[in-house]
Amino acid sequence: MKIVVLAGGRSTERNVSLSSSAKVANALRRKGYEVALVDLFLGLEDANEAQLANLFTSEEQEVDLNISDEIMTDDRINALRTDGTTQLFGPNVMKIAGLADLVYIGLHGGDGEGGKVQAALDLNNIPYTGSGMLASALPWTRMFQNS
Repeated sequence: MKIVVLAGGRSTERNVSLSSSAKVANALRRKGYEVALVDLFLGLEDANEAQLANLFTSEEQEVDLNISDEIMTDDRINALRTDGTTQLFGPNVMKIAGLADLVYIGLHGGDGEGGKVQAALDLNNIPYTGSGMLASALPWTRMFQNS
C-alpha cells in the first residue's frame, strides 16, 4: 500500500507538523508501507512521473526532528517557496497524492484541520485519513462566527 503523509503547510505550527509527520512516515515504513513524505506548501518542482513514483519508499529515512523555536509567519513561510507563488498546494502535490492509495493528513492549523485540504482530496477522489471536509470545516466556521 502506498501512503502519502502530508506535512508542513502554511500554519504557524508548520515545524511541529514536519516533525510529527516524519515520525508517522517512519512508523508506517517500519510496518512495511511505501511512504512519501510531502510538504503541502513546498511540493516538488520539476519532477517527472518516474521521479514522483520513486518518492514512495519502505525504508526509514533519517530526518532532523529538531523543532525550531521560530514562529513561522506568512512572510517567512512564503519565502520558502522559490517560485514566488503562495497558493496552499505546492508543485505536484496533488499528482503525488493521486499516486497513493491513501493520504495521511499530518497538517496542523486551519489549512489542515479546516476542510480545505479535505475538499481538494474529495474533488480528486483521493482517500485520506481523518474527518471529511464538512466535519473539518464546521468548527472553524463557528469560531469565526463568534468573532
